[in-house]
Amino acid sequence: MFGKLLAIVVVLAVMALALLVERQRRTETMLEISRTHSRILEQERSIARLRAEVARRIRPGDVRVALRTVAGEWVPLPNRLDRPTAPTSPRLAADRPDATVPASTPATEFGG
Repeated sequence: MFGKLLAIVVVLAVMALALLVERQRRTETMLEISRTHSRILEQERSIARLRAEVARRIRPGDVRVALRTVAGEWVPLPNRLDRPTAPTSPRLAADRPDATVPASTPATEFGG
């Protein structure tokens, strides 16, 4: 009888310790997520500061002059980050003139 009671107490103690270990792991994971989030926010702030510094130092005329000195043809980026709205509304890929997908199975295409 005493042996069974001792075994039950030992099993319950092991289960309690396992739960405490799992709780500690979860707490450490949440802390790591929080630290990672803070690092990401700091890097985003740093990027914003660097972009502002570049914008302050560079003028469009200077960029045009520099592009003329570099060999090759340069084209503007199609979807700029500073554009307030999407370039076009979503449309079906089957509506394109060069669509190879049969009209019976339309696929959705987002963007331009």
